[in-house]
Amino acid sequence: MTNQSHKIASVVGARPQFIKLAAFHKAVSTEPELTHVIIHSGQHYDHDMSEQFFKEFNLPKPNYNLGVGSLPHNLQIARCLEGLDAIYEMEKPDLVVVYGDTNTTAAGAIAAAKRNIPLAHIE
Repeated sequence: MTNQSHKIASVVGARPQFIKLAAFHKAVSTEPELTHVIIHSGQHYDHDMSEQFFKEFNLPKPNYNLGVGSLPHNLQIARCLEGLDAIYEMEKPDLVVVYGDTNTTAAGAIAAAKRNIPLAHIE
């Protein structure tokens, strides 16, 4: 039997997603065959809405931050799609996990579908 490594990419961007990510990250970080890549869209970007939760829940700094900020909805999704497509191409995750129901969630799911990457959704 061989130990095959698998890569999971979590796409988050808003406070409720960081809370859900904390439980998921804790679970996957105990599995040595899993690599967990955290992609932050930057939808929530200030200390009180983002960084504070990463510190409070002992989450590692995201591997990527798209920095979409407070753009109008369509532009947030467009910038996320552009950034996520490039990251998915480079990282080649085996699974993408999205959380909740934000612009970040929609973009993460669409970008994964367009690259035929399996998708999981945590509500």
